[in-house]
Amino acid sequence: MAETLRDLLGLDVPSEAGDLDYLEYLAGLSLESVLSTEPQILAQSSQSTLRSVQALSKRSHKSMVDSAIGHASLRGAIRGIDLKARQLTTGIPRLDTEAERFSTSLGKFCGSRILAQRKEALHLLENSERIVDLLELPALLLSAVHASPLGYSTSLDLYGHIRRLSTLYPDSEIVRSVMTQADDAIRQLAIDLIGSLTASSLKLAAALRTTGWLKRIVSELVSEMPAEDCLPAVFLICRFSNFIITLEALNPLRELADEERIGQRSTGLAWSGGQQTERFLKKFIEVFREHSFNIISISKNDYTGRNDELYGIAQAIEHDESTLRSRGANSGRLCSHAFDCR
Repeated sequence: MAETLRDLLGLDVPSEAGDLDYLEYLAGLSLESVLSTEPQILAQSSQSTLRSVQALSKRSHKSMVDSAIGHASLRGAIRGIDLKARQLTTGIPRLDTEAERFSTSLGKFCGSRILAQRKEALHLLENSERIVDLLELPALLLSAVHASPLGYSTSLDLYGHIRRLSTLYPDSEIVRSVMTQADDAIRQLAIDLIGSLTASSLKLAAALRTTGWLKRIVSELVSEMPAEDCLPAVFLICRFSNFIITLEALNPLRELADEERIGQRSTGLAWSGGQQTERFLKKFIEVFREHSFNIISISKNDYTGRNDELYGIAQAIEHDESTLRSRGANSGRLCSHAFDCR
């Protein structure tokens, strides 16, 4: 029936399934319904569809316009892509030729040298932060040396770390430069430590601490002699230096005692002591006792059994101190001994 209606209406174009369904629907209606009811239904459906289209247009017209504009430029973009693809296709053979020429120009010797330089530069770039840290070590070490004595232990730890780096990388110019600067800083530290051993108020704890620091670096500074042999000598030289300086401070009293003794001898009387002589003797004995006790106590605690010869010097000082105390009852003999000591 639907096909008959289609032929009757002259629809030669093949109809869609929806059209055929609607013709089937019309064929099932009465003539009165087709003439009266169906036009109203179609009008209502048309109005409903129109309102839906208007609502959709109001809600989505901007995106639809943008989409239309985008689709309008799509054709030009596709043409551009096609042009670039053709250029790429044309350039690939030339790229292949250049790559082959580059590979040929880099022979075994020239190529390996250039590649080695590039690898070295890349390696330096990757380790730039470590290199900066390494270059800052001498300045950090010098700051720790100047922060005496709180920074001495840190200074020695840093110096040990730099020496380990020097052992691991003996061919590195940077490491050699850092090691040279570190050696200069550690020599300054050794000078400061040795200078502290000449202090007049050196205590046992400070002396032991100072000699302990010196033991850690003296083997690096003086490689010809072990630390057990040179440190006791350095200590005794420093203490004797301070002892001599302290005795030189007694020169005014000694000169007064000399004048007093010469004056008594000029009178032809036997010399039996005097006020200035007694003052000089008391100060001399006090200085000798203080320094000898300091040297003996430190030597016994730090150098016992390490150097018999130098330890014997400390024992000789102890013997002289005992001799001075035993002669204290006879001021004449004591004075003669004191003048002999000077």
